[in-house]
Amino acid sequence: MRNPRPFDSWELAVPALPARSRLYSLAPIGVGTAFVEGLTSYVSRLAAAHSVSVGNLVGRELSDNGPGPLPLVHPSKRLQNGRSLFHGFAGASYSLNGAGDSPRLWIEVLEAKTCRRELRVLTLLPFEEILPDTKLFRKRRAWCPDCFRGWRKGGDHLYDPLLWSLRPVSFCPLHRQPLQERCPWCNRGSRPLASFTRPGHCSRCQRWLGVRSRDEASESALDQHQMRHAYWVATALGELLRSEEHTSELQSLRHL
Repeated sequence: MRNPRPFDSWELAVPALPARSRLYSLAPIGVGTAFVEGLTSYVSRLAAAHSVSVGNLVGRELSDNGPGPLPLVHPSKRLQNGRSLFHGFAGASYSLNGAGDSPRLWIEVLEAKTCRRELRVLTLLPFEEILPDTKLFRKRRAWCPDCFRGWRKGGDHLYDPLLWSLRPVSFCPLHRQPLQERCPWCNRGSRPLASFTRPGHCSRCQRWLGVRSRDEASESALDQHQMRHAYWVATALGELLRSEEHTSELQSLRHL
């Protein structure tokens, strides 16, 4: 008599599952480089990844489901049936890329939603003890059209480096051209983070920003001395941001 063939056994124990994020665990760009992404840029890319506007992502998801109202977000008015009349977000300044309580709270909410743990290096929080907060950031969004055009041509992600948000930086160290603050199509400036901010596009007219404005380029013409100085400033601050990751690691080790 043949021995009966045993059936395959199944493991009935429930396997341990890693933590799940409510939002996509979007990886920031350029960490550890001079062109590390800014926090405002990360928020706009996170909204684009979910096919929603920045206003809806911030006003309805990040603010409503966080530990409390986010700084720079107004409470949304609600109708009698409980629906929101509007999302409660109008725009934010580049202070979110800096140091202090506002970026710290935004990072806390974003990391809880995405399960990321490195978002503080998208701000100047690692340098809050050595860099001043006042007059450090632009009030308007600034960008290099040549960078946008090159990234899109190469199939890379479009984003706004933290370097572009710093007021002393008026020059792109890669293309040695002045940064722009006005859309080449509607000739208007925009907030660093608006309800309809899109990577590489104007938040007002939604058109492509990878085109250099002739008027602004001529107005921003620099002589050789000014160009060398602007290039040096941009390169020096880029090197500082390149070391940001190591600075944060050293600060973490001090708490062990």
